[in-house]
Amino acid sequence: MRRIAFRALLPAAFFLAAALSPLGGADAAPVQFGSSYYEYVSHESISWDDASAAASASTFMGVNGHLATVTSAAENDFLVDLGPVFTVPQGAWLGGAVDASQTGRWAVGPEAGQLFTFSNFLSGEPNEGPSHVYVYLSSALAGQWADAAAAVNAEIAGYFVEYQVGAVPLPAALPLMLTGLAGFGVLGWRRKRTMNALIG
Repeated sequence: MRRIAFRALLPAAFFLAAALSPLGGADAAPVQFGSSYYEYVSHESISWDDASAAASASTFMGVNGHLATVTSAAENDFLVDLGPVFTVPQGAWLGGAVDASQTGRWAVGPEAGQLFTFSNFLSGEPNEGPSHVYVYLSSALAGQWADAAAAVNAEIAGYFVEYQVGAVPLPAALPLMLTGLAGFGVLGWRRKRTMNALIG
């Protein structure tokens, strides 16, 4: 009896492990850093506007994305590791913009309109003023930033998307799975009571 009950619970245990995994084992799923999830999207020469629109249209765990807004050196290093190894001068769009006075602000996400509290510009950057230009990160520049025109640009190999998920919600299937496990317990208890009654 115990072996049968144990075998019956094995599929439920595997289901529980899969349900508790926020990424569900998908190969291309965004990767967590802090309370946000990030992904790199490869797209040669995409304009900043198109990259921003595509990031905003993408969703993960019910949250719309935006071009990544980098607020710490640790987050910057994480994106360097997440993206590919670029060749000079290629990089990937971030959600930052540089105005005519070379002042950097975030253009998207919850930080939209805020001045950079962290920046990692290469020496001599930003240097594309006075036109309104956008920021990209490049592993070829040791994770440093440069600015480039928003239009289609050969320097751009893709973009980073950030999903500010916050607290990770329990999967919707989890309550149903827990109810099923409780049902297994009740069924086992009834079988044991019936067997005891037959034996006694």
